[in-house]
Amino acid sequence: MMAPSLLYGAEEAYNVKFVLYDVYNNSEIKADQAVIKATFREDSSLREFRFEEHNGTVSPVVFSLREGKWEFYITADDYSSPVLDYQIIHSTEVEGPLTQRLFLLRVGTVKGIVKDKAGKLVSGAQVKFECSREDFVGQLKTDLFGSFSSSVVPAGKCRVFASYQNSAGVNEVLVEKGEVSEVEVFLDEEVVGGEIRFYIILIGIVVAGIIFMYIFFRLRRKHGRNVEFSRREKSDKDLVDEGLDKSRKSQQTHQEDSDSVSHQLEFEENEPQMSEILDYSVKEEEHKLSKRSQDILNSLPEGEQKILKFIVDQGNQTSQARIHRIAKIPKSTLHRNLKSLEEKNIVKVEKKKGRNRIYLTEYFLSER
Repeated sequence: MMAPSLLYGAEEAYNVKFVLYDVYNNSEIKADQAVIKATFREDSSLREFRFEEHNGTVSPVVFSLREGKWEFYITADDYSSPVLDYQIIHSTEVEGPLTQRLFLLRVGTVKGIVKDKAGKLVSGAQVKFECSREDFVGQLKTDLFGSFSSSVVPAGKCRVFASYQNSAGVNEVLVEKGEVSEVEVFLDEEVVGGEIRFYIILIGIVVAGIIFMYIFFRLRRKHGRNVEFSRREKSDKDLVDEGLDKSRKSQQTHQEDSDSVSHQLEFEENEPQMSEILDYSVKEEEHKLSKRSQDILNSLPEGEQKILKFIVDQGNQTSQARIHRIAKIPKSTLHRNLKSLEEKNIVKVEKKKGRNRIYLTEYFLSER
């Protein structure tokens, strides 16, 4: 059977083959249908491909595309569940025949309503999802009946925030693969508007600056008066005695400086040990991944990819503090990403001497 294709005139097309896997258990996806929407980066041409199940799976899927950069939006649906089961956004460069493993995320649907303190439905409220997958942040608005719905939400725990005018609320929901989860959010918190907060902060900064300048000039003026008064009290004899004292002290200081040179040199010899403790530079040794490991890495969101690439560059293990300092990833974001990677059995976190050490797992590094 010929692969479905997207051709442009006489330009050559190449067979692209995707094998679809569940990122959580590394098994081929069991579903009744897969849909692949391919968009050509250069002219935004869009083509949709549909693949039905074969022997219980929808993989491998094969189709033809012209050479160039392509963006893919891929979903897989098991008809035994009420809603969509898997989804991933992927991009790749087509330069010839291509075969790739794609690891899809489990997803579900979230439906909800937003109410005020009195229990009345709120239309036009802003709704925001923040899920255990740090890279997913969904945003939408409630309709005329105060309800909202999102059909592609990653499986796991999600916090649902809602706000309207100066009121806000939050609730949690557990999203399961191929299932519909429901949630209610009550606007029971008063919040200060963004503009008001800005002006409060600005006024605080101005007042603090004025106080600081006032104290600075007062101390400087007082110091100047003390110096001037001290100079007037000194007599000619005092100045002569002071010069003699300075001469004696200069000789003593010269001797003390000579004695301290050896101590200073000794300290500098020990400096490499301290430098080693504070060395947060990235190792330059190149570490290569197997094709399977690279496929898993490519299927992950950008935030998790950045962490994995850093760990690989560090020799497949490093510390959580090192990732935070060198990769410049906020602590809360790093914590959520590492937790997600640990749930997928891609990294292992061990506490040693009060610090978290991060290791790549055998599951991720293995070639099969």
